[in-house]
Amino acid sequence: MDLFIVSILWIILFLVISVAGFNLFGGQRWNAMTFSTPGVWNSLGMAIFFGSLVVAHAGYFALMDRKWAFSSGASVGKYALGIRVVDSRYQEISPLTALLRGILKSTPLIIGGVAIPFTENRQALHDRICDTMVVMLRHPRGR
Repeated sequence: MDLFIVSILWIILFLVISVAGFNLFGGQRWNAMTFSTPGVWNSLGMAIFFGSLVVAHAGYFALMDRKWAFSSGASVGKYALGIRVVDSRYQEISPLTALLRGILKSTPLIIGGVAIPFTENRQALHDRICDTMVVMLRHPRGR
């Protein structure tokens, strides 16, 4: 669920950046800046492509994994599974921790998820670095 939402956010962000670049620099110049040859992205094109992906992914998880007025401290996927992110003292995470966790989660360090079954508290690498963990949500009625 979360990756579906992140994908939609990423497509929107990527399109906004592309349209803004096209309008700001003009079509031919924008294409020359982002494509080395027709259909092949150069380093700026790749930076925009992957940079917008990291911003969408990190931003979504930073906003959703932190308890706000609009969020239970769980992303849509976590909420559906009945889990949420807390710090090592079982308190809600700070905005800075949520942002750092979102950034780490969206980088190639996602490979750290492989460590989950082998750690004592079943933590991914980004959770270990941020001193966070994923726990079951408490039911509002105490069930």
